[in-house]
Amino acid sequence: MRILVVEDDRKVGAFLQKGLREEQFAVDVCADGEEALARARLNPYNLIILDVMLPKKDGFAVCRELRRSAILTPILMLTAKDSVEDKVLGLSEGTDEYLAKPFAFEELLARIRAFLRRTRDYQPSPFSLGRRRRPRWPVVEKKDRADVRTVRVRTWTACCRASFGILPGFPPSA
Repeated sequence: MRILVVEDDRKVGAFLQKGLREEQFAVDVCADGEEALARARLNPYNLIILDVMLPKKDGFAVCRELRRSAILTPILMLTAKDSVEDKVLGLSEGTDEYLAKPFAFEELLARIRAFLRRTRDYQPSPFSLGRRRRPRWPVVEKKDRADVRTVRVRTWTACCRASFGILPGFPPSA
């Protein structure tokens, strides 16, 4: 998962970068609105964490321009502007979530995971810490050598073949 953090406060940016990298996210950090627009147009991100009060272009303008450019990457505004008017403005400009500073890092992580659950790209890593999950491989029926009985198996090869549409007993599509 690739996240763009747009934060003009270097300490907060470094804190977010360190914490998100420890959670196994790829993180890019930039400090102004124009650089954020350039990076978002150049690189595909899974999430953009955007401050409102930025040099050169504020977060509302960045969000507005991204949406006008048909960049639909989820945007989480993380800002000290916590009035109802600011929240309504941010949400109406196209942001998906609004989190006011100061914030708990655990809450930020929970909101990021909620974003990622809603996108189809996200697959939790079976190697992440905490609750471990084994990948669900497809069940493929194979006949044993004597063709006496059919055996249901789950194998890595079967998983790869099913992913590419190649199943035992069926030639690949041309």
